[in-house]
Amino acid sequence: MIDKFTMPFDQYQRYEICKRIISDFKEKKQRRLKILDVGGHFKTKEGVDWLPAVEFFGENDILVVDTTQASIENYEVSDGRDLPFEDNSFDVVVSNDVLEHVPPQGRYAFIKELTRVSKEVIIINFPYYTAKKALAEKILYEYIVNSSNGENRMLEEHLINGLPRVQDVIDELNELSMPHSFYYSGDADNWLKLMAVNYELSRIGQANLQEIIDEYVNKYHFLAEMNLDEGYRVTFVIDKNEYMVKNNFFECVEKEKVNKLSLPTEAVLSYFTMKKENENRSVFNSNHYDSDKVLSRMTFQDTIRQTFGCQSPNLFRLSFLVATYKENLQGELKLSLLDSSTAECVLETIIDYSTLRDNEWFNVDFTPLMHSQDKEYVIEMKQLSTGLGPSLYCSENNRYGVSQFNGEDTNGNLAMKTYCRKTNAAEHYFLIDQKNNDLKRENSRIRQKEHEYKEEILRLRTESDKKENELRILSNQLDDSREKLELMSAKYSDSIRKYNDLIKILKEI
Repeated sequence: MIDKFTMPFDQYQRYEICKRIISDFKEKKQRRLKILDVGGHFKTKEGVDWLPAVEFFGENDILVVDTTQASIENYEVSDGRDLPFEDNSFDVVVSNDVLEHVPPQGRYAFIKELTRVSKEVIIINFPYYTAKKALAEKILYEYIVNSSNGENRMLEEHLINGLPRVQDVIDELNELSMPHSFYYSGDADNWLKLMAVNYELSRIGQANLQEIIDEYVNKYHFLAEMNLDEGYRVTFVIDKNEYMVKNNFFECVEKEKVNKLSLPTEAVLSYFTMKKENENRSVFNSNHYDSDKVLSRMTFQDTIRQTFGCQSPNLFRLSFLVATYKENLQGELKLSLLDSSTAECVLETIIDYSTLRDNEWFNVDFTPLMHSQDKEYVIEMKQLSTGLGPSLYCSENNRYGVSQFNGEDTNGNLAMKTYCRKTNAAEHYFLIDQKNNDLKRENSRIRQKEHEYKEEILRLRTESDKKENELRILSNQLDDSREKLELMSAKYSDSIRKYNDLIKILKEI
């Protein structure tokens, strides 16, 4: 199974974009979706058939079509310009970096087919034409072909067909009366630099270093490459019912000036050397890994909590023993790590069940926590998906903290290993990153407080307006009462006068 974070950065970006848009849409629909990925067949470095859509959208019903012959599940051979499906057959239709490989005269038919077979949402990602990107692609192509005696047929098709123009797609969608929005992602300068570096590393047989770079970009640079004023790629979100046209994850990403990636050879080699050195510098912080039984299988909203103490600084890895019962599990689990004394969340990550292996340890790595020594932490795991999940091993021999399953104490604790890192001068990157994360969390807390204060001010203003309105009503009522009292007093005085006149007449008689 492929680790999604180590897949090529440009492929990760386009599928992660689709995943986040689909997640927003699924949250609205509250059900499994039927998804078609057009052009989504790939080969791994080992030559194995691979469908990223199954990895990224696995909680739904997935079908992938492409022109490559392959006999695998969730796959059919078909041309995107003539799909063998009825109208409105799928909730969501996805196409990633395919449109530019379709000859210009066939692009309208391709888009029309995607909209025909979708009853709800269509997501189309593709590199689009500007003079800068056309030149960037030509530079990369010339480098690969002439400098390294290599080939890249994908880029060759870009150059032959010409990249699609955004305005042409807008005109075609308007002609089809399809509501849509579009967003740019992937800075072109970063794309050119990373593609050149990755190709060169692949050529010299440094696939491991190539994966490390992709992992860094995918984990820590994804959002910085989203919702740009101009990018290498454009995402069209087409929505027949207008649920998502202006309401998807792009709208929550603030437009900022993109950070230019700097990857000089010396820095790349230093990072690679540092990582190799540090693989032997990791130390056990605890050995609580007896495992003679398992907890109940996890289901939707099930929660496991486990406390533990850390004896060393720079905690950077948690490891758990898991049972999948040799099933191909699909779903996700959210893992949070909290500082027990402050209840501050210092780590939050999503575990994809498809990456788990039966009766094997799975690791959760994160930026080292510098001040972890002598601290108590709380691990919280919560299943986000429906259906049966894995079980976690535990043992009554493990007595290092308090363990709970759905709020009830368990006998013993989880089978778990914790790792800390012995730092040296070469690891300043981790410390700087940790400081940066601390600042981000502090900034987030300040923003949250600001939001709370604004809500409180708004509540007080509303309450004040309400009281003023009540006071105004009471004042009006008081004025009315005064008028009535004055009228009654006048009537009373008139009655007294008439009474006195009557008494006077009677006395005269």
